[in-house]
Amino acid sequence: MSRVMQIRVRVEPYWKPPLRRDLPRLAGLIADVDYDLIESEPSLLTLIEHLGRIHDSPGVDPELKRLLRDRGPELFELRRRVEELIGEWALGEADQALYRIEDVFTEMDRSLG
Repeated sequence: MSRVMQIRVRVEPYWKPPLRRDLPRLAGLIADVDYDLIESEPSLLTLIEHLGRIHDSPGVDPELKRLLRDRGPELFELRRRVEELIGEWALGEADQALYRIEDVFTEMDRSLG
């Protein structure tokens, strides 16, 4: 009988600051469309998954809609790149892409003020 011992390592991005504290304007406008999403304190990567739906929601603030239209493609591409880099174990580069995601969200929040 052949046994194979294995070690499994999982690498995943982590971001836990409260959205309402760090991105108050953006979080507030998104909460107007999807309160439960903001209350669940999603990571920025999880938030990116919902941007298309938020953009297409009825009653979304016009300024938020414009921001999502303008910055959404960049965020989607950065998220794809993070997943690719993690899969390649290029963790330093993945970390830099994650910082860029945070910067884009911060820029979006500031532009709403």
